Amino acid sequence: MLKETVDLLNGIPANVITAAATLSGVVATGAISLVTICISKHFEGKQKREDWLKNAKLPIYESLMEGLPGFYEPKDRKLINQFLLSRNKLSLFASDDMITAINSFLDSVSEFNTGQMDDKERQKWLQKLLFEARKDCLAEGVTFKTKLPLEAFKQMRPRIGEVGLNNG
Repeated sequence: MLKETVDLLNGIPANVITAAATLSGVVATGAISLVTICISKHFEGKQKREDWLKNAKLPIYESLMEGLPGFYEPKDRKLINQFLLSRNKLSLFASDDMITAINSFLDSVSEFNTGQMDDKERQKWLQKLLFEARKDCLAEGVTFKTKLPLEAFKQMRPRIGEVGLNNG
């Protein structure tokens, strides 16, 4: 088979073989360049989305943290509402762990205010919230998927009394 291929190629003029080899080189170079450009554009777009998201998240996290003192004595409804509004905004793009930590913290506040939890236990939930906030702010990349069930978002926009603050 090799001999037949060599015989076939010997019958083709040299300038045709040269032109075919040049053309295949140009096509290969063009294809590689196109693939390289496509990959570059993909990662450039991904980086722009990540930068935008990080810039959008940080002010909301700052607002969330500024609202935390509202849950402690003396309770401050304005700060609590700021916290809850920030939580609602974060539900759009915070990590699953962060959303879970916020919900757990709000549950702990409610349980503390009704006497079902002591302050030491509530502090553990606050620490978890702060840890997850820091982890989410420092995370590399963007989360585009969630594994949270619909119930994780049931607490969006609660009234003050729903987090155990009706007496504050």
